[in-house]
Amino acid sequence: MKVIYRYDSDTKIFQSCDTAADDYSLSANETLVGPEPGTYQPMKFDGEKWVGTSKEDWIDNQMQLDNITDQQKFNANILLQLAALRSKNGSN
Repeated sequence: MKVIYRYDSDTKIFQSCDTAADDYSLSANETLVGPEPGTYQPMKFDGEKWVGTSKEDWIDNQMQLDNITDQQKFNANILLQLAALRSKNGSN
């Protein structure tokens, strides 16, 4: 199993992540590169790594979001869990 990260083809902004079989072939808007711990949304894939906002900007943005969707909450939770596991295991 591997983790797939999807981003918008035009804006390169993170959309979702999912798991796939080891023999899965990536689409043009997918990568195996995960965000580094401490990377905050919105995140944009620059072709090599995820570039996010500062923690302070993220917090300010969260205070302005009144209508966050359940899917966005789920995605954020999964990314936090994945970052914690990667940090604990020392993997990319």
